[in-house]
Amino acid sequence: MREIPISRKSLVVLTGIVLVTVLGIWLIDSLVIHPSTVKPTPAIEEDAASLAVITGVEAFFDINYQEGKSAWLEGVCAVSSEGGCAYLASGADLLWKRFEDFQTVTRGTAVLEEQIRSGETEQVWRVSVTLSQPLPGSEKTQDEAYVLVVRVGETWLFDRFLLTEEIEAIQQNSREESSK
Repeated sequence: MREIPISRKSLVVLTGIVLVTVLGIWLIDSLVIHPSTVKPTPAIEEDAASLAVITGVEAFFDINYQEGKSAWLEGVCAVSSEGGCAYLASGADLLWKRFEDFQTVTRGTAVLEEQIRSGETEQVWRVSVTLSQPLPGSEKTQDEAYVLVVRVGETWLFDRFLLTEEIEAIQQNSREESSK
């Protein structure tokens, strides 16, 4: 193998070039603005509607049989539309009887998963719900729910949970749209 003679001066220049190149690459990389991982701020309307979803779901699942049905209804109705409150009140006797029979005490936490539908006066959201204790007749402490919120004047309010048939129709529409 043949040796290539390199002078000390050439070696110093070559080392300087390598160091300047490495330093330059490092500086460019550290100064380049990396894409942000922060999500854009949602529109005020969407933010108000999503807050109504969370407060409504959590109020609904804030159940303590010792406080009584009227306290529970009052808590849910405080964050609900008039129609939503009336709808809940119409079935509250049977539901509350079950809560009393099983001495239900639970709290729910809602997490927004997806906005399903959005209009000027109503929105549908899919949320995950985590309960501190399962509801009577269930072993689940986690589930998903579809929630309708409505705008009354300038305020978004919880209205109700969607029925099974409504959820199935939404899921069917989603499957049809994704297959197109």
